[in-house]
Amino acid sequence: SEKLKDIIKNKNVVIVGPSSQIEIHGDAKFIDSHDVVVRVNDASIDEKYRGMRTDVLYMDGGYRHFNAVIVPRKSEVHPVFGYPRHLWFSDRFIQLHHALKEAGIDYSVVDEKWYDEFNANMNTPKLDIDVRPNTGTISIFNVMSFNPKSLHIVGLDFFAHGYENHNKLGGLTPEYVQNMMMNADGRDHHCPPRQICKFI
Repeated sequence: SEKLKDIIKNKNVVIVGPSSQIEIHGDAKFIDSHDVVVRVNDASIDEKYRGMRTDVLYMDGGYRHFNAVIVPRKSEVHPVFGYPRHLWFSDRFIQLHHALKEAGIDYSVVDEKWYDEFNANMNTPKLDIDVRPNTGTISIFNVMSFNPKSLHIVGLDFFAHGYENHNKLGGLTPEYVQNMMMNADGRDHHCPPRQICKFI
């Protein structure tokens, strides 16, 4: 989207994810010092570890983000659907699309062509079950496609340490979460090892 490009291009950007490790490696002042603060999904904030700003929110499309994140930060956040509408599971996003439109909140959707090319690369070589990139991975590569001046990443570790306690999957062991991500959700699965390989 042109709006997203305008927000990110030539800016110092940080992406903040929901890993439980944020309270070990996070630094609120460092995070908030960036031109653009991007958060992923549940996107908690605080003054010690996570920072207080949210300029862009990449979402998996779950309605829970509307009241928990978007409404409280309506004046500052630009929501982005990480999955385009042509995907087999897009009916899960309908309620959030309607809520954003009714509230008059401008939002973006990851470009369909960009996603298809990215997803094809994620699935090369093919596995027995297709790999669906998670929202954190999408946010990293999509932000890079808009040519930021710099990019820092905090709190995204491909499920290695589990989620923050407040997250819908918080409290589950990292092993349980990783095993869950390796199981098919309908037609595909997240497969953290394959996603990590794309960074090497």
